Amino acid sequence: FDDGNVFLATTTYIFRVHKGILSLNSTVFRSMFSLPQPIEGEDSYKGLPVVQLVGDRDDEVAILLRAMYERNFYRKNQPTAFWTICALLRLSTKYAVDNIRKEVIDHLAMVYPSTLAECDAVHEGKMASVLFRPFRQHDFALLSLARACSADILLPALFYECASHSVDTILDYKPDGSWPGWIGNDLGVCLAGRHKLLVAIRETVFKFLDAPSPTDCVSSRSSCFTAKQTRYVENYMFFTINPAVFRRELIKILCSSCQSALKSSLEEGRNELWKKLPEFFGLPKWEILEGNAATL
Repeated sequence: FDDGNVFLATTTYIFRVHKGILSLNSTVFRSMFSLPQPIEGEDSYKGLPVVQLVGDRDDEVAILLRAMYERNFYRKNQPTAFWTICALLRLSTKYAVDNIRKEVIDHLAMVYPSTLAECDAVHEGKMASVLFRPFRQHDFALLSLARACSADILLPALFYECASHSVDTILDYKPDGSWPGWIGNDLGVCLAGRHKLLVAIRETVFKFLDAPSPTDCVSSRSSCFTAKQTRYVENYMFFTINPAVFRRELIKILCSSCQSALKSSLEEGRNELWKKLPEFFGLPKWEILEGNAATL
């Protein structure tokens, strides 16, 4: 901007912008501009101060500035390029641009939610259009980004989605330079949580399959029990808490009483499992995560 009164400098570009706009959006820039300014010739250009943005990519700085200046550039309920979301979360966290950071986290939470009902909506494809086009490693990339940016409310659902991949896919994840690799021991946390989750799914979500048929079974109790046992063996490593397909298969072969018992058992198990989901990955309980998120 020709009337800008400060330059932001990356390794390649300089951006002439306004202290007032930056200070309004970012507490980091506000504090920075409250310090004594250098005399002309020292960290200045064309008589204006220059702020060196060390370690920030040119394109990501441009994305953050556009989000500050152009209100319609980014909206949480609209599909957005993956790189735009990454840039906004990373830099809004670094420079404490709280309004943009909260909007990005809320956007990602539409696909990596904190409630079971929202998780079901995601798996049923109802939220597919609100984020970017999926690609093979996006769950892992976003987990690393969310961890690096302390977006903790997203972590349980992100760990769950990462753990839902095969062990080979998990071990094969590699960063491409645009996002970090595994943070700390998150690879071990993911694999250990995956095992705990598999055990818990069998003990909660699918516990009905290994239980005797109810006394009011209107079919042959042995027939329904055999059908359930067959599915139990087939789905012993079935990794999901969304039982829609699984339930449809069983409904075709169970009597009405067993169908009702199945539905009740699945919902009870799913709710129990979701409540404990953060604990499988060494995270605080949902109540704590949601309370912290409310203060963003």
